[in-house]
Amino acid sequence: DVCKNMIIRFNKKEFYLVHKPIHYNPDMLNLFGHIHRSGGLYKPFGLNVGCDLNHFRLYSEEDIEFMLNMKSTYWDKDKNLNF
Repeated sequence: DVCKNMIIRFNKKEFYLVHKPIHYNPDMLNLFGHIHRSGGLYKPFGLNVGCDLNHFRLYSEEDIEFMLNMKSTYWDKDKNLNF
């Protein structure tokens, strides 16, 4: 079974898990897949954790924490990513 559109928790944070990023929850940080490289890792509303961007390996909680740090420290502030 594929889990779609559900809240998951780890490291004292909540995320909205959604298959397609177009179904994101605007009130939460989203984890999604489905875009198959065309959209990269980052969106202002969340992170692409699809395994096709990670040499077909699942992202660990530590990987997601690292990307969240990159998102808040750099990616959210980059005007070239957020036009």
